[in-house]
Formats: sequence, structure tokens, C-alpha cells
Amino acid sequence: MISFNCIGGLSSTFEVLETASWKADDKIITRDPFLKFATFDGQRFAGGLMNHDQLLPSLAYKVYYTGEPANLTQTGLPQLPVENVVLRLGWNWIGHAPLHTYSIDEIASVVGSPPFEIDDQVKTRVSSSLKYGTFSGQIWEGSVAQLTPGIGYEFKVAHALTFCYGDWCGTTPAP
Repeated sequence: MISFNCIGGLSSTFEVLETASWKADDKIITRDPFLKFATFDGQRFAGGLMNHDQLLPSLAYKVYYTGEPANLTQTGLPQLPVENVVLRLGWNWIGHAPLHTYSIDEIASVVGSPPFEIDDQVKTRVSSSLKYGTFSGQIWEGSVAQLTPGIGYEFKVAHALTFCYGDWCGTTPAP
């Protein structure tokens, strides 16, 4: 999963995808809260994700890519200040909007939001590596030690909640 943390201010955030050699039937997919996707038809991307939305720093994206190895260069503006992350009940695909890494234990629910619950989960996949973590009630346990720019995450929560990142918790408003 990937996330885009520097795409704000572009006329079309899909410009970030133009540096790759996409092949027919390659896809980019997100969930907000329903599945949305765009499929490359050999010339351009088409589909609901292209027709109705821009790429967002708050979302994670799964990319099915069969072209030559490529780097996607982000040229837009970062999201500043970093907004709180809103999680709905169940599975959520989120991007990591901050420009630096945070320990998974540095995320906290904002005042007025329920805390993370025992057995809430986080996972991510980078290439063929799957990392997974579970909240014990006190700390996150498992192989997801940090949240990193450019990587997307899936969170499963027992209750809708809103969280903030470490030093941003005092500077972003609660919903």
C-alpha cells in the first residue's frame, strides 16, 4: 500500500502517476468508505476514482502495476497542519500525511474520541512483506513499529475514533 503526502495544490493529483510506464489493466484502488478504483486503458486512467475524486494524503492506495520499475515523484504541497485521522467502525485504508516517521505508540485518540480498544489492528504491505499489529490495551504489539511517509495502512477498529500524531496532537482541532 502507498500513500501520497505531498500532492496538495496540484490541478490534478493524478499527475503524480505520470512518471510510471503503466500497462493496460493496471489499477489504483482505495476505500473511502467504499471501494473506488481507476484502471489504465493503455492511454489513460478511467473509472470512478478518476471521475469523482483526487488522490488524498488521508487515504491509502493499493496499486496493481505491471510496467517497468518506477518512482512516483510527488511535487505538490504537504498537508500542513496535519489533520486528525478519522477512522470509521471496521476496516479503514489511511495514508500517512506527516512528512516524517512516527512510532505507532505515538498516535493517540483526540479529546472527546474513544481510545483504541483491545484487539484493534493495523497492517500494511510493502512489496511481498506483510506487517501486522494488534493493540493490547496499553501498546501496539506486532511488526508495525512505526508509521512512515509514502506507506499506506489498514486499521480495523471496534469503534469509530479520531487520532492524532505525537507532537501534532496539541495543534490540530478535535472534530
